[in-house]
Amino acid sequence: MSVTVRVKSSGEPRLRATSYDVARLAGVSQSTVSRAFLANAPISAQLREKVMGAARQLSFRPNAAARSLTTSRSHVVAFFVPNIGNPLYPFVLETFSRHLRALDHQILLLPLVESADEALAWLIQYQVESLVITAASPLGLSKEIAHKCLKARIPVVLFNRYFPDVRAASVNCDNARGGAVAAETLWAAGHNRFAFIGGAEATSTHADRRDGFVDRLRELGAPAPLIETTAFSYAGGYAAGLKLLGRRSRPDAVFCANDLIALGVLDAARHGHGLKVPNNLSIIGFDDAPMAAWAGYELTTVRLPVEAMVACAVKMLLSGAEERHRRAEVVLIPGDLVLRGSSRVLASVMKPT
Repeated sequence: MSVTVRVKSSGEPRLRATSYDVARLAGVSQSTVSRAFLANAPISAQLREKVMGAARQLSFRPNAAARSLTTSRSHVVAFFVPNIGNPLYPFVLETFSRHLRALDHQILLLPLVESADEALAWLIQYQVESLVITAASPLGLSKEIAHKCLKARIPVVLFNRYFPDVRAASVNCDNARGGAVAAETLWAAGHNRFAFIGGAEATSTHADRRDGFVDRLRELGAPAPLIETTAFSYAGGYAAGLKLLGRRSRPDAVFCANDLIALGVLDAARHGHGLKVPNNLSIIGFDDAPMAAWAGYELTTVRLPVEAMVACAVKMLLSGAEERHRRAEVVLIPGDLVLRGSSRVLASVMKPT
């Protein structure tokens, strides 16, 4: 079969190719074209490639909205990311997007909302298949959105956090173990005046990282650390660092609940109090945000295992709906300590990064 495709002149609007155009060029039915663009559809590899070749020739892209009307599935996963200012989360979103696109799904960001009802209405409007919540703060709103979605039978996966009173599946870094590793590292380096700086809201990440640090220091026979809370931000870390390091008996080792806080503390130490890091003070963060490795910081940190966590979360999102609603699975994945120049360590355990 031959198909004549008329190329319009530059002055004419170009008509978008349809699935029927692809079907005529490939010599197949329109339903075969539709199946070729579905990841798990029953179609041979040879026939799929024939359709894809015709689609490439016509610059055809399937209409996702039209396909969702046909299949009753949007293939859209929504994300609630109120802490998008944290440089870690664009990387998290990019990783989710890569994994989901490989499975013929797309991501959509939930806009800033003032209530859980507003969020639910938006999610229903766009017919999303599930929701990922990446931040607990603001804590009340995040929990209420999760409650509302589960009640409306929209599956929810919590990313690196959990709510004890919300039966939602969650994928977490082993935050308590990360805190314990920070304690072991600082104690082994000969420190004896410790501090922990965490977030002002009682999130699970803050609590688990703090408890892991405090409990392991106690097990080691080390003095109890000072505890400070602040905003989960660079400015919050800088303010907390100025206050904490201005004490008469200041700490000589600080573990921070995330890298943004740690970077603020590091600058408060160097520029606010004239301390040398790590000679006068060791600092450890958590997450391994991109700037942690910058030459001006060289922050020792516990790396969030983003790839493994995203792969697990995607598996949860795409599992059977009945199974998702039946149980609230909580998965813990250990993070690795990344040793850099902001902390003193024993020479025997120092390794390149």
